[in-house]
Amino acid sequence: KVYSIILTKDGFSPNKINIKQSDTIVFTTTAGEDFWPASDLHPTHGIYPEFDPKQPINPKDSWSFTFDKVGIWRFHNHLNSLQVGTIIVTSNKMVNQKNCSDLGNKLQCWQELLDNTLEVKGLPATFDLLADLYAKEPLFASECHSFVHEIGEYAYSKFQSSQGFE
Repeated sequence: KVYSIILTKDGFSPNKINIKQSDTIVFTTTAGEDFWPASDLHPTHGIYPEFDPKQPINPKDSWSFTFDKVGIWRFHNHLNSLQVGTIIVTSNKMVNQKNCSDLGNKLQCWQELLDNTLEVKGLPATFDLLADLYAKEPLFASECHSFVHEIGEYAYSKFQSSQGFE
């Protein structure tokens, strides 16, 4: 699937997007200036070094990137590092909780697990998973704030559009 992120004078739009592994994002701008979307950290782009066009993009052109790595990828405009966004790439397969044992990847793994549970099983199952992780994983409990916000945003969008809200 192909998605679009546009850099406007107010920043990236959308500035947060959920996609699947192997999906592509086309980056363009309406700001009238060169731009350079790249992975964090600024200025090295070392977290996901392939996610970097390695040069400015002319405002009349676009740059496309296919996300092969599952994870939460924060990015910025290298030419104005205050313009930021987040791309959440989830696997096409359900993740088993047992795969979230690597300390370095726990937060990304839990994000993927929660996103996939939301998509496949819905809100009640996701709240059950959230409660289970909160009870069993001290690191999750200390970092749960952003996860709960994302679940809330999902619930609100379902409620607002009357799409299978439970």
